[in-house]
Amino acid sequence: MIPQLSRSLKKGGKLLIIDHSSVKGSGVSVARSLHRIEPEFVKTDISQSGFKFVKESMLLRNDQDKMDLVVFDAKIRRKTDRLVYLFEKK
Repeated sequence: MIPQLSRSLKKGGKLLIIDHSSVKGSGVSVARSLHRIEPEFVKTDISQSGFKFVKESMLLRNDQDKMDLVVFDAKIRRKTDRLVYLFEKK
């Protein structure tokens, strides 16, 4: 996905990522089962793909999310802890 995004954006182009957070150290291991991804993995992976991390918004953060349920579970749906990252193409 990153190569396609990189080809689509010009230098200085902005990339906004919003995704459901998983626990620290999980990387992408729960991506298929819980539909979540580790925030630090996202930051590192996209930064290594020719994008500069610009800033993070805390708007969609939820410290009450234990990150152990699939994001579609009625108990947590629309209340998950989500990362919001802005990148710029180098």
